[in-house]
Amino acid sequence: MPRGYADFGLNPGNYGQFSGDNAELAVRLGSPDVFERRGRVVWFDDMSKGLYTYFARLQGAGTINYYMQYGYTNGLVHRFLPPLVAGQYIYLTRSISLLNISKVGMEILIRVEKLPGKLATVPYINFSYMQGVNYYRFLCKLDPNNNDVIIADGAVYPGVDTIVYHSPYIFYVDTSGSQFTYLKMVVDLTTLHYDRLVFNEHGVNLSAYTPAIVPDAEAPKIQAIFGVLANADAQFVDFCSPLVTIDEP
Repeated sequence: MPRGYADFGLNPGNYGQFSGDNAELAVRLGSPDVFERRGRVVWFDDMSKGLYTYFARLQGAGTINYYMQYGYTNGLVHRFLPPLVAGQYIYLTRSISLLNISKVGMEILIRVEKLPGKLATVPYINFSYMQGVNYYRFLCKLDPNNNDVIIADGAVYPGVDTIVYHSPYIFYVDTSGSQFTYLKMVVDLTTLHYDRLVFNEHGVNLSAYTPAIVPDAEAPKIQAIFGVLANADAQFVDFCSPLVTIDEP
């Protein structure tokens, strides 16, 4: 039974304020959450601090810029321009202290731009779990050129690309398109399996799939990573409003 006042009825004269409904947590924090209201938010980016909260990894001539255009909440995006050499990558990483062992989720909004006659750039999210002995790599890619959602499955690094969902519609835009694709991946750190994926209005059960494993003695933590894979056409990808949750059902 909830204690205290509901979000819309706080009493500033009362000593101590409590959440009347934890399901409202993401909303109070300014979450971009549209389809999912599950899990407890432990970190999110409201896009107000640019790239300063991230570690950036750049290969070749790839760039990541803080850009004011199309952003879902306040017009701001992180714009990725990949290098021209296929196989190279660029990404942003945010490390998050491990609060408990549970199902954890990562969600983000992605805008893939594709010009006529060009290949769209492939964006991905990667949830990395370090538990003191091994590093577990949970990775999901969006292939806009084939309308596929792909995960890296299997214990042998880097995992096997496995198509888990084929979209019935295209999810790239031209230079005038402002819409974003919503992507959320949930993984189960208690069983070391993927759990589920939400792609816009669609849901996919991923519980049969496992992450890639690499020996790694780093202190326990999780890393939320998002980036793009290069090809010779080097089209833009915009990311905004990443969010990480724990205690997913």
